[in-house]
Amino acid sequence: MAPSGVRVNALAPGAVDTPMHAHHRDYLFEYEKYIPLGRMEVAEDLVGPAIFLASDAGAYVTGQTIHVNGGLIMVD
Repeated sequence: MAPSGVRVNALAPGAVDTPMHAHHRDYLFEYEKYIPLGRMEVAEDLVGPAIFLASDAGAYVTGQTIHVNGGLIMVD
């Protein structure tokens, strides 16, 4: 799609603390100890990367997946 001027990117969030997880929130927070940044992700953590991709600052970015997970993907 790039030759047509269409950029295709994705955000790959980790586990996000949202009201959807209210019934199993304790289970969700068991993963917090594995997150290098030391806290559970919240929806607002996705705002900056989304704005970057939608803005002129991300105009030369295409075909990428941005992992927004507090560093969890780099843990063995």
